[in-house]
Amino acid sequence: LAGLRNPFARTPDGLRAALAALGGDDPATRTRRAYVRLLLLLEGREQRRPPAQTPAEFAPAAVAATQAAEPVAQLTAAYERARYNPAGVSPAIAADAEAALRNLDATPRP
Repeated sequence: LAGLRNPFARTPDGLRAALAALGGDDPATRTRRAYVRLLLLLEGREQRRPPAQTPAEFAPAAVAATQAAEPVAQLTAAYERARYNPAGVSPAIAADAEAALRNLDATPRP
């Protein structure tokens, strides 16, 4: 029965669906998951990334919403590497991206 679909369950959509789809433990997936969590954190602060905007174009708005330039820059650069050159992401880069996210999550709202 556990495998049957629950018609009353809400299926994730948008960023939550993207996060749910990133299920691996490889460095590129960990890094991409950290960036999606950043986007979710920013949505909670009423700052959404327009679909047509690249991560680099969105970074100034993310900095304005968090008042934390270094972690946003670190996460953005790591995400772009993970997205466009997944083989170039080391475990250290993934760990740094996750640490940057933790720093942002602990930062009080401006």
